[in-house]
Amino acid sequence: MIRITPDEIHLSNPDNYDKIYHVGTPYNKSAPFYDAFGVDKATFTTADNNIHRMKRAAFNPFFSRKRVLELEGIVQSKAKTLVRRISTALKTCGRIDLHHGFRAISIDVISDYAFDNCYNFLEKDDFGAPFFDMIRGFGPMFWFFQQFPFLRPILLGVPPWVAKLTSPSLTRMLQFHQVRLCMYKRRNHDAETVFRAAENRWSE
Repeated sequence: MIRITPDEIHLSNPDNYDKIYHVGTPYNKSAPFYDAFGVDKATFTTADNNIHRMKRAAFNPFFSRKRVLELEGIVQSKAKTLVRRISTALKTCGRIDLHHGFRAISIDVISDYAFDNCYNFLEKDDFGAPFFDMIRGFGPMFWFFQQFPFLRPILLGVPPWVAKLTSPSLTRMLQFHQVRLCMYKRRNHDAETVFRAAENRWSE
């Protein structure tokens, strides 16, 4: 075990990772690391284990074996759409972008189940490639915010046109936050979804 920064260690034995990173671990997440995402209230970025456990409890019923099996209809429907796209593409041009195709089916299933508001990337000609480029593109800004956390609230508050003039990575991160806001506004208020369960739990 070697300490590489004041808050980080390097483990030479891979077996130690399972002792630290597992459900019910007594170790908290690294707050400076997850704060860099700029999504302070999300379950994923919650550093404290006790708070994270309470948030995660709202999701548990949705990922039981019974609920996952009930999801088969949605998964099969998306899979059939992808198969149709593959068949059509091979007949017309002889090629298809499966790199984004498989990612599109994942996002469509997740958005349908979590928000009852499917993104329908499988129906788009490019399989929603700009969305995945956006997610990949804000990586450098994520690392920048880790090193300079005091700049995060300032830079995330700049107008999009300023970001486009200064930093492609910051532009991608602002787009990510805009997509997140749109997801919230477009959610189905009446359907029993993963997002709705989380809202109800956190408002208690």
